[in-house]
Amino acid sequence: MSDQPPFHIASTTFHHLLAARGLTVEQLRADTALRLFHTFADVHFESPARPSSDGLRYSVGRGDYVGRPAVALVLARRFGVRRPSGGTERSVEFRCTLWFADDPELAELPACEEWWFHGGAEERTMDRWFDSLSGRPEWAVLRWRHPVGVQVTHTEL
Repeated sequence: MSDQPPFHIASTTFHHLLAARGLTVEQLRADTALRLFHTFADVHFESPARPSSDGLRYSVGRGDYVGRPAVALVLARRFGVRRPSGGTERSVEFRCTLWFADDPELAELPACEEWWFHGGAEERTMDRWFDSLSGRPEWAVLRWRHPVGVQVTHTEL
């Protein structure tokens, strides 16, 4: 029996971290969301003991938010779910998506997706990975903007 919390309370944990800072989901901006997600990523949840079982995903891309063109900043954490006999059967992803209204400045942003895995063979530490994200070109545009919407979801993949 693990002393780590089960992955299914990840969303609750994220909301507790948010409340501890006196914030609501609706008050998140890109900069505060990334800092909060870094703290959330430090929480160790129970998941299979293989590198791809607990991964962090960062992506920026275009999409539609309530029927209008928008840019999405996605901070996600994916957990592998154990089979009773061992191994990974499926994945569950916790996702915080910040939606920004489309405008000419955002139209210039390239789409990107980056991953980092707990226990992986990467040379970069998690802290360095987060540092590299905040140094990406989209941060000059997104850092202080207020999103038009924020969604926090927990989805089985």
